[in-house]
Amino acid sequence: INDPFEMASTHTIIHDTLDLCTSRIQKRGVELIFPTPETELFIECRPSEIGQALLILLNNSSDAIQDLPSPWIRIDVVDNKKTFLIKVTDSGQGIPENIRDKVMNPFFTTKPIG
Repeated sequence: INDPFEMASTHTIIHDTLDLCTSRIQKRGVELIFPTPETELFIECRPSEIGQALLILLNNSSDAIQDLPSPWIRIDVVDNKKTFLIKVTDSGQGIPENIRDKVMNPFFTTKPIG
């Protein structure tokens, strides 16, 4: 898609994405934590692409931790002055070392077929 780049608020992108998935994630017993950032940060981007990547991270995280005791997902926006991060952390054990090199390959999954 060739949507134009636009200035967008990270806060708005995250909240719009959470609107799409919060109900599903909370029904699984997963706590969502998103502390309101001290300052609103803006980025020139395609907001739908950032939101889509965030949605995939949140759904995958929820799938991976839903059966853990007290599962949680936290989203932080870290301002490094010249750059910033949208950081997604969860209560899981992390990505096993033997598959870390594969996770960025297109269509890679650890989920069973079907």
